[in-house]
Amino acid sequence: MDEPAPLPIALLNCYANEMEKYCLENNVPFTILLILHNASTHPSLIGDLQPNIKVAFLPPNTTSLIKPMDQGVTAAFKAYYLRRTLAQAIAATEEDTDAILQGLEHL
Repeated sequence: MDEPAPLPIALLNCYANEMEKYCLENNVPFTILLILHNASTHPSLIGDLQPNIKVAFLPPNTTSLIKPMDQGVTAAFKAYYLRRTLAQAIAATEEDTDAILQGLEHL
């Protein structure tokens, strides 16, 4: 599976600015826990950008276990792949059988 695209620093700063504005308007303390999957594409200094944002990374290879949507997508893809592979195998077998039968008819 391909690595996800890195989280742009500018996007994080924009997010932080909007969240800070929201918190001030609603009299809510500006303290955020940002949980990210553990991808090598994330900048190592992402946790140092904003003092009120703590970044926590999920352990490697646990995203699909924690996020049910990922489980459903993975299961659906595996089922589709299996159905398609079996259909191709059956089609190839039927084509070979037809070719053999046609060859025997000419004898």
